[in-house]
Amino acid sequence: MGVPKTSLFLLLAALSCLGQAQTLSELKVRADAGDADAMHTIGIRYWLGEGAEQECAPLECKTAFAAKDQNYTEAMHWLKLAADKGNDEAMNDIAIMYEKGLGVTRNYDKAMYWRRLAVEKGNNAAMSGIGSMYVGGLGVKQDYAEAMRWYRKAADAGNDIVFDFLARGYEHGYGVKANLPIAAYWYAKCANSSLCARVSSAKADLARLRKRGVVPAKSGDLPEGTAGDQLGSPKKK
Repeated sequence: MGVPKTSLFLLLAALSCLGQAQTLSELKVRADAGDADAMHTIGIRYWLGEGAEQECAPLECKTAFAAKDQNYTEAMHWLKLAADKGNDEAMNDIAIMYEKGLGVTRNYDKAMYWRRLAVEKGNNAAMSGIGSMYVGGLGVKQDYAEAMRWYRKAADAGNDIVFDFLARGYEHGYGVKANLPIAAYWYAKCANSSLCARVSSAKADLARLRKRGVVPAKSGDLPEGTAGDQLGSPKKK
């Protein structure tokens, strides 16, 4: 099972909530010693806000981190420090901040630049993010074929979230020739992964195709997944 390589806010919040994460002061000691992971975590703490330092019972964790005092400027500062140290998760998080306009002016070119840097480090969440930028035409010409190539690249790199995107693409012919056996293959992959975007829906979609007599393709029958030739090397932003 693949784990998307990204900073998962709820996971970090839960860890802090349960007393398993270091305090901000402790993290800054590590960061001062050059620890890029600590820098990245500090950035996420500022992104989450002061709630990340609170204590709560496990059942309260899901609501305890609706932070009131996010500091996006400080978050970006620490994320860039981590990125300068080669932390690919920080690179992808910076891309998200530029894409969403969190504490900075929304800039899709910079979002693509930082995602491209993260991709060079093998970050599969950045691969998926680039795919979604092509779906939405965010800073690039809308291109479903390129989106599907990036989603496949992300899947091959261990990102389970995109299985459903690939399944729907092959079922409906978004950027690829419609192919129901391949769609069923990806629905099955999604249905068997708790990390996929729409597990329950994937199970229903797989059952629907099976009722039509569709047999999921085998992995050896899948077309090769390639992506990224259009982007070239990232240009400094």
